[in-house]
Amino acid sequence: MTTTNETLTPVTLDELQMMTDFNYLHDRGEIAFQEVNTTNYLASRLDEMGISYERFDGFTGLLATIGDGRKPLIGLRTDIDALKQVYQAKPASSTPVATILT
Repeated sequence: MTTTNETLTPVTLDELQMMTDFNYLHDRGEIAFQEVNTTNYLASRLDEMGISYERFDGFTGLLATIGDGRKPLIGLRTDIDALKQVYQAKPASSTPVATILT
């Protein structure tokens, strides 16, 4: 799928890569303020896409910027920490952090 408009560069959505990212991150959930692997993974994916970002000194997470700052401007925020949950009748985090989340 490709999306575009008059002011934005076309973006091709790779559904296989999206599911790869989803599965990687959900299999390696990290608790709040300890999302070092998650932040590094997201940074590497943004590098691959050529998207600039800023890191925060002493904190996890990052701020990505797409475009040149002219309108339209859209702000998005997301949490990247893991929550204890069950998905399809099994723990959502099944690898290293499963013991941390229980």
